[in-house]
Amino acid sequence: MVEKRVFGKTKSGEVVYAFTVKDGERSAVILTYGGAVQSLVVPDREGNPVDVLLGYDTLREYEEGDAFFGALIGRVGNRLGGAKFSIDGTEYRVSRNEPFHSLHGGFRGFDKVVWQGEEIENGVKLSYLSKDGEEGYPGNLQVEVRYTFFNGEFSVDYHAVSDKATAIAMTWHGYFNLNGAGRESGTDNFLQIRSDEILPSDENLLPTGEFRKVKGTPFDFNEAKRMGKDLFADDIDLKHGKGTIIVSCSGTASGLKNALKRIPSGREFAWNALPICLRCSFTAQTMSIRRARAAIMRRTVPMRWRHRRSRTI
Repeated sequence: MVEKRVFGKTKSGEVVYAFTVKDGERSAVILTYGGAVQSLVVPDREGNPVDVLLGYDTLREYEEGDAFFGALIGRVGNRLGGAKFSIDGTEYRVSRNEPFHSLHGGFRGFDKVVWQGEEIENGVKLSYLSKDGEEGYPGNLQVEVRYTFFNGEFSVDYHAVSDKATAIAMTWHGYFNLNGAGRESGTDNFLQIRSDEILPSDENLLPTGEFRKVKGTPFDFNEAKRMGKDLFADDIDLKHGKGTIIVSCSGTASGLKNALKRIPSGREFAWNALPICLRCSFTAQTMSIRRARAAIMRRTVPMRWRHRRSRTI
């Protein structure tokens, strides 16, 4: 079931809608502003519903905030060093919204635009035309994102087509806390990531291009452990990333299931890793999981989350 209502108007007068997608006792609220998922409500083993995703209460907070809560990110997620890139020998300079780099698409990335929304089976389809030259990127890029929630599986599917060779690495910027949004720290949540390597970042949070084996490091989550266990370990990559890492899902670990669990409540989210990159942020208050895949011209990128109730403590 999908319900639609007016969420508010932007400062420029654009109407923003909120779609509530219901999946039995579960539900998600998706906004046309930034394509943001405002809430994700799931029950524990006792059937008590709790919102496990961080979001703002008002449209003004989304317009003025810089935390990217639950938003769609593009054209390129993460940082472009020097705010530039080259395709076929042509250099493109994009918006520099950090001192030296471009972050999450620039000053007006996909998280700061109003998308066109329409109800689809078990979810919502959002559409946006990013015009040639927007934030410095080449090509008219037609983007479509489908959010669906069915049988406990929350999915985010991306599809984008450009009329010029361009750069795109969209992602979704969700912050999870299985204790409940705004409650105690999520660092007691258990996390398991089937991955052999990470991509280290420098002090500017730009990947160095190297690979580092996780065995024997704070980043080894091949066996489930509390997220906060090694949060303050003396590790150079942990310090550079300020608790953020990029996990390479390549190698023998590729394609295996990963999970985030809250043991006392029985809430569990599981996701499948494709042979791409998974970006994880661990902080004292929240946890976010973001996935990105670089694309030229055309690419479809799926993301699947399945909510489960654990039956054991």
